Amino acid sequence: MATFRTRDQIDATEARDVGRLAKRQASSLIYTLMIVVATLLALAISMRLGGRIDLSKQGTNQLSPQSLSMLAGLQEPVKLYALYASDGQALEVRKIYLRMLDLYLDASDKISYEFFDVTRTPGIIDELELDRREHGVLNGLTVAVRGDRRIVFRGEDEESITNAILEAGRAGRPVVGYVRGYGVRDPQSRAANSMQGAIEALRAEYYDVADVSLAQPIPEDVSVLWIADPRQPMPKADLDRLGQWLADGGRLIAMLDKDGDRTLNEVLEVWGMRASDQEVSDPSSHYGTLSNYLRIENYKEPESLRVHDTVRGFSSDLPTAFPGAVVVSHFETGEQLLFHTGIAVTTERGQVFTEDQMVQSGRYVIAAASWKKEEVAGEDLLTRVVLFGDADFASTGFLRERTNRDLFLNSVAWLTRQSDLISIRRQPMAGQRIEFDSSRKRTLYAVVFATPLLVLLAGFVVYMRRRGK
Repeated sequence: MATFRTRDQIDATEARDVGRLAKRQASSLIYTLMIVVATLLALAISMRLGGRIDLSKQGTNQLSPQSLSMLAGLQEPVKLYALYASDGQALEVRKIYLRMLDLYLDASDKISYEFFDVTRTPGIIDELELDRREHGVLNGLTVAVRGDRRIVFRGEDEESITNAILEAGRAGRPVVGYVRGYGVRDPQSRAANSMQGAIEALRAEYYDVADVSLAQPIPEDVSVLWIADPRQPMPKADLDRLGQWLADGGRLIAMLDKDGDRTLNEVLEVWGMRASDQEVSDPSSHYGTLSNYLRIENYKEPESLRVHDTVRGFSSDLPTAFPGAVVVSHFETGEQLLFHTGIAVTTERGQVFTEDQMVQSGRYVIAAASWKKEEVAGEDLLTRVVLFGDADFASTGFLRERTNRDLFLNSVAWLTRQSDLISIRRQPMAGQRIEFDSSRKRTLYAVVFATPLLVLLAGFVVYMRRRGK
């Protein structure tokens, strides 16, 4: 049986249908507008904050915490004058450097920079008081100016820039005294087992390195003494002079290699450390097929609450290579103000041979630190000692291992109390940062804008077609 409706009923039904449709389309339109607005806001924020995305595992394309800490503590403005050509291959280097300097600019309002092409603005040479005879090729130089101090350096990496800013604010350079005699490694040699590479690394971080003889009074300007693999016994008079210097607040980095002399232990034991004659191997953690080439990934003993400052930030992803290391002991001496800890430790599968030629396994320390703070005649004395059971790890051949270099330089920084220089020094890494030139940015913006606009247009077309029905 057919059902008949009056015109008023039909009109009322259609009005309800149209009302529901209008509500649905209005909701769709509102959602679309919300998406468009959110997209525009995100785009505006991203354009405001910059165009970099750091995808590296260790944040190698952003400033390290140490650099950020240094920048946060700046009291005076620092201006960097970069001398780079504006054409040719130098232009690409200039662009890379510009991106790095922008990180400093974003992190601190105390930093500013300016680029100059010396071929087009030769007057800048006289303005910065640069001497061609002293600096050679001026292209690629940067001058950091902080107050009355000027530091001239080369390099576009974070380490070079941060160290130059720090150096510009220091009253003087710390002096590392390289102890000569006793068959220590020749600092002038270019051999792979020499310390020339470590000395160059120190100078790159604005330390002065000077030869020191323990047969003579230790110069007052020496901040740290460095003894690298003595092979001959040290006379008692020299040991007494070194012991007294440490007791007066001195700092020492000692490297006692296998088969080397151990008379230095007489001084080290006063500070709760000694190097043994037991060479360590670790079958579970070594380089290649050489089990005595230790791959150290552990920088804290199990009973320690935290890692030492020299290895702060180190992890299993940052191994160090120790060829032929011996066991280092650190212990209590009864002095309440003396503290000590291991800073490089094998796995639990580390092995040494006992006196009866039996293999003994366990965790073994191969590097340790000791420090003592006391007040003498109203003055704070802070004695610090770092002992390595290996010297090759800091040799020219092994310093190429990135973390070996960090460990050595961090140890010297801790000894000299240059805490801002204690860091994981990064190597430049490419292919991990997304950046766009102007043409690609326009393409990106078009895609970003086009997507919500197409959605909006499609919604409008659907709405009009349904309304037409």
